[in-house]
Amino acid sequence: MQRTRRVLLSGATGYLGRHLHRALLSRGDEVVTIGRREADVVTDFGDPEEVHASLREVAADVALHAGALSQMGACAADPDAADRINAEASARIADRLPTLYVSTDLVFDGSSAPYGADAAPAPLSVYGRSKARGEELVRAAGGLVVRVPLLFGPSHDGRRGASDMLRSALVDGRRLGLFVDEFRTPLHVADAARGLIDLLAALPGRAGGVAHLGGPERISRFAFAERFVAVHGLDMDGIESAESADPTRPRDVSLVSDVALRRSFDAMLRDS
Repeated sequence: MQRTRRVLLSGATGYLGRHLHRALLSRGDEVVTIGRREADVVTDFGDPEEVHASLREVAADVALHAGALSQMGACAADPDAADRINAEASARIADRLPTLYVSTDLVFDGSSAPYGADAAPAPLSVYGRSKARGEELVRAAGGLVVRVPLLFGPSHDGRRGASDMLRSALVDGRRLGLFVDEFRTPLHVADAARGLIDLLAALPGRAGGVAHLGGPERISRFAFAERFVAVHGLDMDGIESAESADPTRPRDVSLVSDVALRRSFDAMLRDS
């Protein structure tokens, strides 16, 4: 009989992490969570010595590293913390275990889309730079980097992900400006979790590479809202088109996906 796989999962209390946790358990994996709160191994990823000490205590077969300092504003306010959490802590995990590192489409500058997995990172933001450095360190340790795009779909508190934030604004009657000049390949969070776990199954056999897990269509945030409200019979009252003037936000980071998706974009939207 095949032994149950023991997976070290970081970021398990986050938006994507909660979906990953459920999906791993549903497949029969044993999961050990690591993070700064509500985890089996409570660890501050910003403290290198604490990370090192915690990892010495963990017995696992592979690591699925989805934890990060992902708020762009928080990263810009403290670049050193962003680097410690998104890069240095990631390297420590990858040095100890075969690791799948969840990265982002925001490692690109938006000038050469669509991006394949072999495209060279050229980040514009502190967040993007910290994730790009994390990619380098994880790959050097033999880990697999998987870049994901903007995620949408239900969240545990109704406040995370592109569709939940849009629905919340519509319900509350808040005005919302969405960019018409920024393009991504959004993906439903449940499909992202499924794809990541499929890729995790290849570890440790597939190591040191990069894969893209993008959504089925290239679309702007404003057009995303139009499609979302159409699928759910809502209206666009309060939703306004806007143009980005932020030099740290790339204009087009659409990904060429290496993973075959099981659902259409509209099917994903209906489940949001």
